[in-house]
Amino acid sequence: MRAALDHAERILDDQPADRPADHHVSFDGRKLDGYTATALSWLGDPAGERHARAVVDAYAAGGPPRRLATARLDLGLILARDRRPDEAAGLGLLAVDAGVLVPSNVWRATELDDALFAFRDVPEVTELHDRRRDGGMP
Repeated sequence: MRAALDHAERILDDQPADRPADHHVSFDGRKLDGYTATALSWLGDPAGERHARAVVDAYAAGGPPRRLATARLDLGLILARDRRPDEAAGLGLLAVDAGVLVPSNVWRATELDDALFAFRDVPEVTELHDRRRDGGMP
């Protein structure tokens, strides 16, 4: 996996400088960072938390709101697996409440909610579950 990520970075570095920045058909470094955070969260890689936090921080400082919401869900999933349900659910709430999730990423909120199932006694976890359900998310 590391080799594939390194290869993707090399390809990104070789792209022409005049390509459209942050366009949906153009692959930029911030997209690669986001996809890396997602992959690391799914794989349970120990570097995942550090990487996902950096992505959240970068998008929180300014960037597409949907990417920030997805990055928060990635970090939340990592924290849920690390048995840190309050912070994980808090990030999930920020993502859900942002109002920017669409069908192509709304399932990620469900993935986080499912990962937090064992922690339903934590108030933030219950709040995320209820908010997701009441918001009509699957």
